[in-house]
Amino acid sequence: MKMSGSTAMFLAAGVLIVGIDLYWAVKVDLPRNIEEAIRITFNDWKEINLTPRRPYPEFKNLVESKEAASLLKRVDLVDSNYAGVYFVVKPKGAVDSYRVYVPNDAKDGLFNKLAAKGIPVESLYCCH
Repeated sequence: MKMSGSTAMFLAAGVLIVGIDLYWAVKVDLPRNIEEAIRITFNDWKEINLTPRRPYPEFKNLVESKEAASLLKRVDLVDSNYAGVYFVVKPKGAVDSYRVYVPNDAKDGLFNKLAAKGIPVESLYCCH
């Protein structure tokens, strides 16, 4: 099989590009960085998606109760979409937190009620 000049040039360019890519992948330790990124992403996903859940009516009753300020340490807003918002709730004195989904039509005044009781609501996500 005879190779034409342009084919040889493309083959040489391809080998050069692959060689440069391999050199930089080893130099910046790309396999370890990719593994670290996957581990961080999985841990974030696991933390958000495998957190125990509590039904919204139960959470609403807790927020509206007189004991809310003494029972809740903080509420983190972790996700939002057209249908509602997801909170991760950290109770006072507890090691674990739990997740609550609040439909959009039910969240009227929820932020104000939490603020009035002195319970901070932090946003842990960014809208794209």
